[in-house]
Amino acid sequence: MLFTRAALLTAVIAPSLIALPESAGAAATVPPAEVITEDPFTNDPDLTHQLASALREAEARALNNPAAYAQPYVDQAGTVHVPVADPAAQAEAGQAIPVPPAGQAPDDGTDDMSAVPPPDTTDKDIAPPATPPQSASAPLPPKDPKRSAITGPMEWIDPATRVVPYSWHRLEEIADEVLTLTPDVLPDADKVQSSTIDPETNRVVVETTAATDALRNALAVRYGTGAVALLVIPDLGLPDATGRQNDTSSGGGFYGGARIVTNVGNCTSGFSWRVGSAQEQAVGRSRQPARSR
Repeated sequence: MLFTRAALLTAVIAPSLIALPESAGAAATVPPAEVITEDPFTNDPDLTHQLASALREAEARALNNPAAYAQPYVDQAGTVHVPVADPAAQAEAGQAIPVPPAGQAPDDGTDDMSAVPPPDTTDKDIAPPATPPQSASAPLPPKDPKRSAITGPMEWIDPATRVVPYSWHRLEEIADEVLTLTPDVLPDADKVQSSTIDPETNRVVVETTAATDALRNALAVRYGTGAVALLVIPDLGLPDATGRQNDTSSGGGFYGGARIVTNVGNCTSGFSWRVGSAQEQAVGRSRQPARSR
């Protein structure tokens, strides 16, 4: 799962969205946000190590300039896409991406003896680690810290690129802000459950328990019709109070954790939590963990 960029996104992309108020006339002319009936991440394919490596490299390239790039993804056919919001970045986005050769397992660094700490010399019974043999005719290539997963010969993948309306930065702003709005600002905002970016359609998917006309129109006016789509999910409501000795997960969550009985009192091995469709994570498009209220 390629979700290791959350911390970097927080540092690079600041949620500083300021939306200007729209007039009533503008609201009447903007088509409402689309309602979709299927989670766009349901059928994402698993990635080969080559595609996974290419996607990581593409994301790193995009994160260097998230205001010009959109979020990269891999489609059902196995094509790596690096879309851009700024046409000036399209030439750079389309540059070939280095990947390990097909059939070569990714290097996880375990054969790099430089990462092994020195032995404790105070204990004479501990022998130093053996140095792996190296052929004089074929020395190991030096490690590149920027491409630690790629060693030895490389192959190249040519990504597809196109110009899209919204940058990665802009969609991150929308996905963050939509969860902070209250019903007095965004009608039916209390029905919004989570948000995440769908890079293939270049928009934010907002999960809601009801796609009302008021909510659809308000989202379209605030962000643009094409920037947001609504996915209706069941309203699971709040969990009922149940005994900790019972697992009521059939309703969508594990409400109490397992009870622990000791000679000094009782406790629990966990805390209440619930999993909805917002937390299902797909592989092919490197879906960001969904934000939720």
